[in-house]
Amino acid sequence: MSTKHNEYTIDLLQLQENRYYEYDFRIGKDFFASRENSDVLDCDVDVHLVVRRHHESYELEFACDGELSAPCDRCLDPVSIPVGVDYDVKLKYGEEYDDTSSDDLIIIPYGMTGFDVSPLIYDTLLLTIPLRCVHPEGECNIEMSEVLRRHNNEASDESDEE
Repeated sequence: MSTKHNEYTIDLLQLQENRYYEYDFRIGKDFFASRENSDVLDCDVDVHLVVRRHHESYELEFACDGELSAPCDRCLDPVSIPVGVDYDVKLKYGEEYDDTSSDDLIIIPYGMTGFDVSPLIYDTLLLTIPLRCVHPEGECNIEMSEVLRRHNNEASDESDEE
């Protein structure tokens, strides 16, 4: 199985056993522009990755720090969201690719020579966005808040008439 190589692909064949390898990635707005999700409006996150190879497995330690912005659920203006996430993932060789059996274990096929970490980074950053993404009280766009208030009043009046 071949892996499409990009700037986020770790060349597994180059890693020597029991040595640490460090990678740094700067994640910006363009990282999300090429993907399906448009919830991220802007991003400035540094990702530090340490990889250690063991006999037939690899330990990946991610540290993500920075900030991203997503639209406010009330006024649609950008909401700044701090990012400070550390997590570990283990890659282990097996018969076929499987990333569903465990949150921190990914099985990769024996012939795989490179591993693209961008999907892991993407998923992690999306998970930092709260389910309800809103500005603190009083910080929403005043014009949009007024439009929303008028709309809610009209909807309330219509339901009262029924």
